[in-house]
Amino acid sequence: MAEGAEIRLEATERRALAFLEEDEATQLRRYLEPLTLPSGVVLAREGERMQQAAFLVEGRLAVKKETEYRGKFILLAVLESGAVVGEGALAGRDRHGAIMEAMEMCRLLVLSRRNFERLLDEQPHLAAQLLRRLLYVVGLRLNRAGERLASLL
Repeated sequence: MAEGAEIRLEATERRALAFLEEDEATQLRRYLEPLTLPSGVVLAREGERMQQAAFLVEGRLAVKKETEYRGKFILLAVLESGAVVGEGALAGRDRHGAIMEAMEMCRLLVLSRRNFERLLDEQPHLAAQLLRRLLYVVGLRLNRAGERLASLL
């Protein structure tokens, strides 16, 4: 995003960043780059280096892991607009833990590690808001995983 360029959030972008006040979402948008994925395209493969997190603006992403049977997968989650993916990259985690594939055309707003570092330096309060949201999301996912595991035992 060009320095000083006026930022206008689309309604779908605003919904994806609804955890922030409108002025904060507009500020964060300056650090985000748009990405469109056609249906069937893989955003990340298990074991690949993580370089970015992203907010899913439109579409659905399948999160899956390959089983011990080559070519067979377990569907872990279907993420819809408003979801955040790849958050581990911002925390310094090196590798993706699962495959993320577009189930339909997806629009995302991507936050690179580099832009996250800039955000930390330039807007620490906004970076803290983002980190609070990421902790909340990770906590929800951990609770759901625990519930699933408990139901299997």
